[in-house]
Amino acid sequence: KEEKQASPPQRRTVSFHSLHIREYDQILGDHPCCTEGPPLSLGWNYRHTPISVLLDEYENSRPPRRTRHKLRMGGDTRRNILITAAICDKAPNVTQEDVKRDVRRAERKLNRQRVNRRANDLFFHPIQSQQQQQQLTDPTTDSE
Repeated sequence: KEEKQASPPQRRTVSFHSLHIREYDQILGDHPCCTEGPPLSLGWNYRHTPISVLLDEYENSRPPRRTRHKLRMGGDTRRNILITAAICDKAPNVTQEDVKRDVRRAERKLNRQRVNRRANDLFFHPIQSQQQQQQLTDPTTDSE
């Protein structure tokens, strides 16, 4: 029998040379955790000519990484992003006031949905919540 000698493991590396950045439209979203202002989402449409940049150039010119707290946007910021995006893409006969009105209308609709969702949660889950509360406050209650 011939014994095979174990060859040293090959070291595999991956490297990147350039980035191709694709910019998508920012649109009105539907995220349920957004409690103030309109939520943002990425749309399906994107700029068909991606931005290409060398990786080293990008790393040297990009701003420092933001903390989680700095990544959160307030409702006014998201509202202004939607209005600016809509104004840039608007038809020639649409005014800035029309765009603002449409954003406010969509925001009111989302607020109604949020209220309905909270009401449904309270209506359909009160017994379970009462039982959980009793288990937390009453030491004699057996938890199964």
